[in-house]
Amino acid sequence: MRAFGWVLVVGIGAAFFATLAPGVLGLSMADGVAQLIAVRPWAAAACLIAALLLTLLAGLVRLLSDGRAPRLVTLALIAAVVAAGHLGVVLVRGTSDTQPPLAETAQPGDVTVVAVNMLGGSGDTARVVDVIAGAGADVVMVPEAGDTDEMVRALAVAGLTFTVFDGTGVPLSADPRGTALLVRDTLGEYVPAAASTPGSVHVVPADGTGPTLIAVHPIAPPVFPGATERMRWWRAEVADAAGLCPQIPGAIVAGDFNATLDHGPMRDLGTCIDAATKAGVGGVGTWPASLPRLLGTPIDHVLADGAAFSVVRAAVVDITGTDHRAVVARLRPVG
Repeated sequence: MRAFGWVLVVGIGAAFFATLAPGVLGLSMADGVAQLIAVRPWAAAACLIAALLLTLLAGLVRLLSDGRAPRLVTLALIAAVVAAGHLGVVLVRGTSDTQPPLAETAQPGDVTVVAVNMLGGSGDTARVVDVIAGAGADVVMVPEAGDTDEMVRALAVAGLTFTVFDGTGVPLSADPRGTALLVRDTLGEYVPAAASTPGSVHVVPADGTGPTLIAVHPIAPPVFPGATERMRWWRAEVADAAGLCPQIPGAIVAGDFNATLDHGPMRDLGTCIDAATKAGVGGVGTWPASLPRLLGTPIDHVLADGAAFSVVRAAVVDITGTDHRAVVARLRPVG
């Protein structure tokens, strides 16, 4: 019986440790695991609570039976270690409360990117315009854009001229869930390219000089396990979106990926880098915005080819009216 008890401890302990890096075991995209690994702060809290409960239970056993309850103590220690591991990942990716880069600090060749999910156009346009103008953004990736006309007009008043691209052929005013990509005239003329992934917008410089720009928005996974078809769909779209940056030299790919850096395709980005993580804000949650910044899930990203760009600064910015925070990143050409 004692041997069986220790076997059970080993099994439960292994399950605890597996939550730290399910991608190593090829489980990060599995139904149930994918939802769990997306919320590391909550996983850390759950493990910490488990450690406390197991410690209390061990103390109760010792009090009532004069035993030492070594199995419970071992599990409590394992849960505490795993809680620290989850928290450590968040801290390593960065939780700084930095401000966005300022327009006046940009150097020639810099590319400043804003990625913001506008929740079907419900986001505060005036606030977004302030963020774009304040950072001197050159590119704005807008999943669930809604009608971008008001935004473009307000930006023009602020002295910023943008061209709007969408990948559906359907007016954004008629498709509020569609994705828009705004390119400032300072980057030169851009033209549409064929989008290779659903929900994405792909543009290239007309003269071949400048970065390829892609806005993405894979479907969201189901909140709870069991929706097999939607999980299959999500896996395919996340893999397609995450694969774009490594495939295209000099690319900048940004938007609402509906995935964190723990999900399989986001773990292997080749030469590409996640701007928020490089700048020390990759652990800040971008969704849902209703939760505190350190309890949300970082699913909005700005990815760039690390062989072509370095990250000067990045910030996660609150936007009223939408359930996402925006990511603002300034990229500088390497060399």
